[in-house]
Amino acid sequence: MNGPDRFLGVLAVLAETFEKKLTVTLAEAYKVALAELTVEQFQRAATLCMRSCRHFPKPAELLEAAGVSVSDRAERQFELISPAMARFGAYRSVEFSDPRTNATIRSLGGWQRVCGLDVNQYETWFRKEFVAVYRSLDRTGTPPALCGPLAGIIESTPRRQSQEQRIGAVLPRQLRIATDKTEPTCPPS
Repeated sequence: MNGPDRFLGVLAVLAETFEKKLTVTLAEAYKVALAELTVEQFQRAATLCMRSCRHFPKPAELLEAAGVSVSDRAERQFELISPAMARFGAYRSVEFSDPRTNATIRSLGGWQRVCGLDVNQYETWFRKEFVAVYRSLDRTGTPPALCGPLAGIIESTPRRQSQEQRIGAVLPRQLRIATDKTEPTCPPS
C-alpha cells in the first residue's frame, strides 16, 4: 500500500472504530489537516486515540497525539515569513500554503504592514503575536474570509495596470509560498 492508500486505510479503521461515516469530503479534510504527519505518525496517533478517546478525534487531537503542538506549527510557519519578505517584498502579493498563516498575518495588519516592521519589532513583538493569533485561530476556527492571498502594494493600488507598464512586466496576481507538496485549502464556511 502506498502513502495515500495507507492514510485512507488508517482513517477508515479510525472511523469504523467510532462508528463515524467516512465521506470523501471528511477524508480530504483530514488529509489536508494532517498533511505534516507521515503515515506512520498518523497510524500511531490514530491507535492512541482509539485507546483513549470517547469520540471520533478532530485533526487537532490527532496532531496532539502525534506530538505536534500548535505552537510548533506556528513557529514553523513564522520561519517562512522572513524569507518571503526578503524575496518578494511589500510590493508583491503572496499566499502561504497554510491558510491559517494568511489569516494570522491579515489579523496582525496585513502583508504590507508586516513587511514594514523593523527587525527588532519583527523578531520580538510580531513573533510573539503571530504565535498567539495562530494558536487562537487554531482553537476557535479560521474564518474563510481571512484565508485568501495577502495583497501587496501593487495589488492594493487601483492603478495596477499602469504600475505594471512602468515596471515593464505583467506580474502574477500573487506568489504561492508552499511549505510542502500538499496544498491545504481554507476551511469551508
